[in-house]
Parts: sequence; structure tokens; C-alpha cells
Amino acid sequence: MGFQGVIIDRGKGLQGHTMTDNPVINLLNKLIDSMVLLLKYCDIDEQTVHESITRSYANTVIPTPEKPKSPPLPLAHRNLLGRILSYWRTKATYVDEEGEPRPLPRRGPDPSFESLLNQAASDGGSALMDLTPDIAADLLVSHKSAELNAEGHIFPIAYYFRTNSDTLAGSISNLAYLAEFAGTAAHNALGGQGGRFNAVARVQALPAEQVPVINAKLMDQGSKFLISVDSFMESMKCTDETIPNLRNVGIGMYLIDEPHEPSE
Repeated sequence: MGFQGVIIDRGKGLQGHTMTDNPVINLLNKLIDSMVLLLKYCDIDEQTVHESITRSYANTVIPTPEKPKSPPLPLAHRNLLGRILSYWRTKATYVDEEGEPRPLPRRGPDPSFESLLNQAASDGGSALMDLTPDIAADLLVSHKSAELNAEGHIFPIAYYFRTNSDTLAGSISNLAYLAEFAGTAAHNALGGQGGRFNAVARVQALPAEQVPVINAKLMDQGSKFLISVDSFMESMKCTDETIPNLRNVGIGMYLIDEPHEPSE
């Protein structure tokens, strides 16, 4: 992720922080800078943008949750859990003969969830902190990224760690994804033809009941692609932080689902 050390919550807002030292504000600036570039290319003036933002803030209401919000999860924990899921599908120790992730006992000798957690934490350059194998396994299950089989072994059901959307952390993650996508679009706008990969598959007037079918295919095929490309990028990863011009590189996919407006 492109942000570190988020230390605000919905109750406190941005109190005690300047407009430049807060990670959320940095993400906002990154998003706005890219969006302004694209808006200027579309000949949209500043006053129109102000009016549009004012209207949106006035008309947008966050739904009241039916259940208590999930407690925030530290960024370091989310990164570690995501690395665990990646290793589970790419490290030879943790996959079976067909290349599928093995169901693992929570504790014990390698391969176990405990050894997987230890390797992921070690490679990430961080201590385990308070994430014991039991706590980490329970988090993966509660976030619907893993399940338990009849023997009580844990196995992944998602390639990525699903951050609950009802948390500040989940909202910040979505803001980061949006800023990263806008940054790619702005980069390509400045560079003209070519540039970074940025393509979308679309179909018009799809029956609503078919959207879950498309989503299921994306979940399956998209996960397979991410597993492959993640392993490829991991093989090129630099472990020497002193080398100049290092970059953080990511690849993302998402489903677009919006109302159809027939053309006149």
C-alpha cells in the first residue's frame, strides 16, 4: 500500500495533524492532482469542480450500519496477512501436487500455518507483534479470506486479504486504490500513446441477474492471473534497499457495475 501509520479515527477526524503530515491527506492530494489533470484535459473549469464536490457532499449520506463497526486493523497486520495469502499459493512448501494451497494445521512443524506466518513476517522485515497463529487464523476466517475444514485445518478461499468495508482502514484502502488508478490514467494522459497498461472490458445492457456470473468468473480468472503475476514480480524483487530508483509496483482488477442508460 502507498500509505503508512494511519493514526486517525472517525471520531477524532484530522485533529492534531497538519494538512501535509497525514497519510489520508497525502492520498487525497495524490488523487486530486491526478483528477485535476484529467479534468483540465476535458476543459472542465475550477468553479464547476467546486460546485460538483459541494453537491456531492450535501447529497451523500453514509448508511447507518446494522451492526457495530469492525475494530480497525493496523496496516502492518493487513500487509502481513496479505503476504501470508500470497505465500500460501506461491511457495512450494505450502502447495500440493496440483499447485493448490494446502490446508494447514494452526501449529506444528513446517508446513503449518505457524511456519507460514513466521516466514511471511520474517521476509517482511517485521516482528510478529501480537499476531499469534491463532489470532492471525481467526482474522483470516472472520474477514472471509480463509475457512476451516472438518479436521480444523485452515485453508485460503481468497487470494487477497479482504479488509472489511465498514472500517476506516477499509475506506482508506479504497481511497488508495482510487488514487493509484487515477495516477495511471494521468500518467498516460501526459505520455500520450502507450504508457502504463490501462484497459477495461465492457459490455452494455447486461441483464442484472448475469452480473453475479461475471463477478464469479472475475474472482476465479482474476485470482489465477494475480497468483501468476505476483509470483513473477516476487522473483524480481530487490532486497537491497540502498539501490537507487526503487519502485513500488502493483496490478489491480475490479468489477464495474452501474445502471444502464439507453441511448436516444
